[in-house]
Amino acid sequence: VFDEKSPGCGMGFIFLPDTFAPGEKLVLPLAKISVHGGSVLNPLMRYAKWSKKAFPHTDIPEIAKPEFNYAAVHRRVGNAGYFKGYETEKGLSLSDKIAADGSDHQLQLAFWWERYEKIPDLKSIRGAYLYKNSSGEGDYNYDPMLGGKDGMFREIQKCKDMGTNVVLYTCSRVVGDDSYVAKKHPEWAFFSAPGKANRSWGCFNVCTAVEKWQDLYAEANARIVRDLPVSGVYLDTTAEILRCFNTKHSHPRNPADSIKSLLKKVREKVKKENPDVTIMTEYIGSEAFGMYIDACWIQTFAHPYAHAFNNFDLDFARFVYPKVKYAEWGMNPKTFEVDSRRAFFNGVGATRGDLKSDQKERFAILTNAQKEVYDALASENPEPFVPVLTDKVFANFFPGKKQTVWTYYNKAGVLKNAPLLAVAAQYKNKRFVELVSDREIPVEDGKISLDMGEWEVGMVAAFDPLLKIADAGNKLQISCCGKVSDGTRIVYIDGGKKDSKENFREIKLAGGKGSIEKSALAKGRLIIKLYNNKLLQDETILNIN
Repeated sequence: VFDEKSPGCGMGFIFLPDTFAPGEKLVLPLAKISVHGGSVLNPLMRYAKWSKKAFPHTDIPEIAKPEFNYAAVHRRVGNAGYFKGYETEKGLSLSDKIAADGSDHQLQLAFWWERYEKIPDLKSIRGAYLYKNSSGEGDYNYDPMLGGKDGMFREIQKCKDMGTNVVLYTCSRVVGDDSYVAKKHPEWAFFSAPGKANRSWGCFNVCTAVEKWQDLYAEANARIVRDLPVSGVYLDTTAEILRCFNTKHSHPRNPADSIKSLLKKVREKVKKENPDVTIMTEYIGSEAFGMYIDACWIQTFAHPYAHAFNNFDLDFARFVYPKVKYAEWGMNPKTFEVDSRRAFFNGVGATRGDLKSDQKERFAILTNAQKEVYDALASENPEPFVPVLTDKVFANFFPGKKQTVWTYYNKAGVLKNAPLLAVAAQYKNKRFVELVSDREIPVEDGKISLDMGEWEVGMVAAFDPLLKIADAGNKLQISCCGKVSDGTRIVYIDGGKKDSKENFREIKLAGGKGSIEKSALAKGRLIIKLYNNKLLQDETILNIN
């Protein structure tokens, strides 16, 4: 029942496929629908302004902001696998598979409920990594096949030290048939229809409205965060609103309230252990749920519906409620060309299945460019479809606290020196750089123009020109204008190599100044970058003959 006092409690109900007998009825909840004149952007942005006030969110953890390249590491094939063979006789093996180019921003590690026959007494909550004898409630123990708690700690810490965060996948709806919950609490079952216990994924489904289950699940997540150096927990489909018909449960009048209760409990317990970890779900489900979620997959255009729902490839929720970090879900080799462009255009990341080698390299280039400007892409006030100067070229604007960028998507075919943006007065003294192909863009007649390939996506950054380069005979003298902090560093990539961490060469600085021996440089493009910690502050490109 729609509750006037709790607006925006659900973007929509999701009912699992079912069969009904002749004459059987199901009454759907009421919904409010409003119609607006003019462009879709007018109500969209007004709604965005309202939702941020109605459902305030604290800033998301800093550790999550630079994450755009998400590799799902699942024990079972299905859901796309990253590299296989990470579970060995000696325990967990993850760090040896991390890409040298810095593109593995987050590994999502998921283990399902099936275990080896040689330890049949150890059963689990799906994906919770905590195993126990099924005879009693007791303490859960970490899976010995992953090296136990100590082995898992060491391997996850190695990943973290290499610059890759690890999120552990848990599940709030599904447990193994041999788990304590399934054996001792059959009354907690989720019913998708009257008298019918649901068995998604072929095992026991739990109703998330059961408060004792909420407490058990929240504590399991808190213990994982307390014991291991993870950057967060992924709660799977928790934010999906399902109506349960099990009459043994005390369901709230508004089913969304039980989801809010579960999310709130998990958040409170997990953040108490470590406020800097991420709470992540498969979808946001509702703006109201977003208050308790730091990040989620976004599935507006998920296959197979992408062909029927384009809207110029804009992910609306990303702009309505930008305080949650989003990533496109389900990208695979067949959908890569479209999905990777759409994700980049919207300023979000994407999950990565078993992509082909050239796709992995392309995705690394895109997502590493995003990582450099994560402050801008975490903007609280992003603007979709800002005015551009060439028809069928689209742009989004991301004004961050420390960085400013525009993403663009060219749907006009091959373009030569095509006007892109009019340069506003506050940007007239900025340096403009396209970060995917590393091109400096001159300002001419108050506008910037680009050569653009068909279907090209790119990112234009406006930097204060902090880097100063002077030719001093056999050296390039490089200086950094302005205040130089402890996190300041200057790196360069020469010889036309790929712009990635594996090719960075760092310049030793003294008082914000340094130099490069010309004889040490390979001919071709020279990219020089100024960073403050992980944030890119300026970039300039030279040609070495």
